[in-house]
Amino acid sequence: MTGKNNVSNIKFLDRNPPSLPIEEIKQIALDLYGLSGEFEALKSERDQNFHIRTKSGDDYVFKLSNEDEDPGVIDFQIKALMHIKQQDPTLPAPRVLQTKEGTLSGMAKSSDGTQHIVHVLTYLPGIILNDAEQTPVLLRNKGKFIARLDNTFRGFFHPSARHGLIWDITQCTFLKPHTIHIPDTTARRNIEKIFNHMAKEVIPILKTLRHQVIHNDADSMNTLTDPNQQDRISGILDFGDMLYAPLILDIVVAFDPGLNDEDEY
Repeated sequence: MTGKNNVSNIKFLDRNPPSLPIEEIKQIALDLYGLSGEFEALKSERDQNFHIRTKSGDDYVFKLSNEDEDPGVIDFQIKALMHIKQQDPTLPAPRVLQTKEGTLSGMAKSSDGTQHIVHVLTYLPGIILNDAEQTPVLLRNKGKFIARLDNTFRGFFHPSARHGLIWDITQCTFLKPHTIHIPDTTARRNIEKIFNHMAKEVIPILKTLRHQVIHNDADSMNTLTDPNQQDRISGILDFGDMLYAPLILDIVVAFDPGLNDEDEY
């Protein structure tokens, strides 16, 4: 497995996402994929993403990765989506579009000299679950959907599945040194108490539980419902925080209302 349990290996404390001009983005999409049309910027924590609507009516998500991103991590995400397609073809998850050269991703060099891995996914329509009425049926269906997704990942692994990630709950205590930057003394002490509790009580138990590759970010801003049948889960977005971790964490993240505050592709 890759990834060492130390804070220096956890990237993107300073997210520093790329911000290439839209004309450069359009040219990259045309050169690598032959795609053109309307480009709409999408939210992203550390990458630069766009929704592309082509003249033919097809929709795609263009993803330009952070220049500091590990190529193995991008490959992990792509291979996971390919695995879903193979193991459960009807599960509504993005599909990977090949480049004009027949590869699953490409490399782009910006005008400022930075190099970025690029890949394109199909766009999933729907309403984010956070905007739908939270009925018991909908929440039950969400749980079933996440179980189906996790079942699909059983037996799947990748060398970069255990990479350093700030959203890895099992490594959260390695962020404790950064509490020195919290100016409010009371808030800082409370957060440090949480870290201590995690280290002494929670993480030792998590280590004993079943582990596998999980989505790790299936909250209500990354889960879609059918606009014509809002109790039905119609898709899952954002595989950027995937990880090899305790299986139970997919449920923890999915049903924690405090995490449902930002959607991204």
